[in-house]
Amino acid sequence: SYSFCTLLSPSWEGRGKEEMDAGNVICPMAEIDGGGKVTMGMGNVVHPLVKIKAGQGKIVIGSGNNFEEFCEIRNVAEWDGHGEPPVMTIGDGNTFEAGSIIHSSSIGSHNTIRSKAVLLPASKLSDFCTILPKRSVGPGIELPPNTSVYGPNGEIRVKEAEQTPDPEHALTLECLRQTLPNFHEVSTGVDTA
Repeated sequence: SYSFCTLLSPSWEGRGKEEMDAGNVICPMAEIDGGGKVTMGMGNVVHPLVKIKAGQGKIVIGSGNNFEEFCEIRNVAEWDGHGEPPVMTIGDGNTFEAGSIIHSSSIGSHNTIRSKAVLLPASKLSDFCTILPKRSVGPGIELPPNTSVYGPNGEIRVKEAEQTPDPEHALTLECLRQTLPNFHEVSTGVDTA
């Protein structure tokens, strides 16, 4: 179950509460705009100047993700008002580096999206994928597990060996959870209302 959290960021004034588990660290100037349509599991870190916008749909974010500065997560899928609104899903243990732009409809777990990489609408990442800096994944493209997108032409390589979660990711998140509150007035996902 989720507890509700009111973020201390000024961009939250007058907006509906989003649904978040405790243990998230959300810095001021992060903009999470969903009118109650963004849910977030435990232990996520959202740096300043991150934008998470649900648009006409919803965004469901798992646990242990790291959203770095100037990262933009936006559900751009259009909804005609019939049936359920479109849902963008993000799994667990992902890193979205500074300036990355995510419009993908589905992202699995343990992916690394490097600086200024772009995931275009209707693209899908499974698990353990790496998108190198300034590379993009086009609309409608679905990447299988263990895929890297690299090079000047966005070449794709699938690793043969099975991947495991990077233990450094958990250490980085723990360090950020301890360090960021020293420099920012953060929300930790506890109901402050």
